[in-house]
Amino acid sequence: MHRMARSFLVLCLLGFLLSAHAVPAVLNYAGQVAVNGQAFNGQGLFKFALVNADGNTTYWSNDGSSANGSEPAAHVSIPVNGGLYSLLLGNTAMAGMGAIDPTLFAQHAGAALLVWFSDGVNGFQQLSPDRPLCLRALCLFRRLRSHWFGQHHHHPIERADPQIAQA
Repeated sequence: MHRMARSFLVLCLLGFLLSAHAVPAVLNYAGQVAVNGQAFNGQGLFKFALVNADGNTTYWSNDGSSANGSEPAAHVSIPVNGGLYSLLLGNTAMAGMGAIDPTLFAQHAGAALLVWFSDGVNGFQQLSPDRPLCLRALCLFRRLRSHWFGQHHHHPIERADPQIAQA
């Protein structure tokens, strides 16, 4: 009986580990914006693009229109309170937001997020600096998997800039 229960637990853990290997299709992102030195309040208009480290190759943008690191055509509207905002990049339930291919991060180490903002009056401005991305939980999972299962290969994202994206 104990052997069957132990086998079941091992299978459940293995299933969890295999499902955890997948990168989420959405990324939680939060930032801060100001207009004329004052924290912005209201509906902010934002555009997003994931690009290579040089900023000249676009991997994804909120509307799929960005090429070579250019500003996307469409925007997403996000509530901003005290200059702070947050959203799920890739959340297709939001108007103007396209899906993110989960394999993007496995294929392109060192991706950066470009963000454009408009208060609805002054036009779009690209925020700086660009935000380097590293999925810390994914990196940790791969290291643990390697330790537990003896897989000693390293995934490109583990060598990415360890900074967490911040606006």
